[in-house]
Amino acid sequence: MNGRAVLGLLLLLGTSACFDKEAATSGQIGCAPSEVEISDEGSGYSSETWTATCHGERYYCSRVGTGKDTSQVSCHAASAQPANAAKPAVTQGAAVAATPAPAEKEPPAAVAGFTFGSSVAEASSACTEHGYEWQPGAQDHFRCSGTPVSIGADAAPTLRFCDAKLCAISLHVAFPNAWLQSYARLSQVLTKKYGTPSDSKGEPRSNCATETQFEACIMTEGLKLVRDWKWNSGTGISLRLAAGQSAPEMTIIYVHREQPEVIPDAL
Repeated sequence: MNGRAVLGLLLLLGTSACFDKEAATSGQIGCAPSEVEISDEGSGYSSETWTATCHGERYYCSRVGTGKDTSQVSCHAASAQPANAAKPAVTQGAAVAATPAPAEKEPPAAVAGFTFGSSVAEASSACTEHGYEWQPGAQDHFRCSGTPVSIGADAAPTLRFCDAKLCAISLHVAFPNAWLQSYARLSQVLTKKYGTPSDSKGEPRSNCATETQFEACIMTEGLKLVRDWKWNSGTGISLRLAAGQSAPEMTIIYVHREQPEVIPDAL
């Protein structure tokens, strides 16, 4: 587990009485709500603190009111603090800074068996040599019916070529009836591999704690979750979960270096 701060964005929450700490903590640390254990709870005039534990890792979390029915959650890995480090003071009624550190680990040179910079012919061979079907899509886009190298889940990759070189890959990942847990797991895996996300948008709300509730939040309430990792070279990774036509759609989008013509939502 990455030992740096895992910080949150603004959460639209109700009163403390109905605030679901497990659900709020889940998106910050990359664990499913059912795997989060809460302890050492405390509260002040406009703030709350608690300790969250998941898979043996501890996190110190806080929630600070920032307005009517609005608050901010922040979780910090216990391993990132020296044993004698003092906890930072929280100014009453003030928001905690929530700017995550940029990704620092090396970005991927290949994804799911496809190497960035390869030609259409090379990518096509990587696909078909593993028994998958290669199909052309929109201009400069191609699809493979599977991943030559497994990512640990069924995924259908769409490949984008810029100047005849592979420059972006979108993996459409299917997790029927397990969207909440799977999103948390993928977020955890990517954070461990590439560092703390550079940007995060959307958090599971207190009424989205079960898989059935969570799917309803995505499909009928417009909940959208995004985690982004970015490098100075322009390379970026985006984990996204949003409503599809008939079911949630989860994608992992990889853009190799800065490609102004590549629009992630269009991949």
